[in-house]
Amino acid sequence: MDHVIFAQIQDAVADLLKADHNTANHHMKRLAHLLHSDPLNELSSALKADVDFDQWMEKGLATSTNSVGSSYLEVPIEEKSRFGLIISMIDYCAESEHGIKSLSYEFFYAGNDVDQNVRSMTMKLLNPFCRDYIAYAQK
Repeated sequence: MDHVIFAQIQDAVADLLKADHNTANHHMKRLAHLLHSDPLNELSSALKADVDFDQWMEKGLATSTNSVGSSYLEVPIEEKSRFGLIISMIDYCAESEHGIKSLSYEFFYAGNDVDQNVRSMTMKLLNPFCRDYIAYAQK
């Protein structure tokens, strides 16, 4: 497997940590593009095919206590489901102009600063995903 693509994925996630509300969507698009480019597209598509992203979001939103940022996403432990759902989330954020802002606000709230919410989502979800997905893809 081409190690350059893995370095590019790590760079995209690192760039998200430094992103602000004006640039975060660009980095999510870049990450989604990398996950669906050769040689990873077949793996990423297969992982996504076995999950129901909409149902996962509905279950997460149903955990809200009507307080800002109180919703919780139950991220599966099992690798294939976890990777499929997170790839679906990355794709959703890349396709939606406000996807990363709204999801980070809803599930990874760190305060009224959108940039901090995006960083929280990146540190708590995307960094571990990146590390684990790369290890899985290299097997």
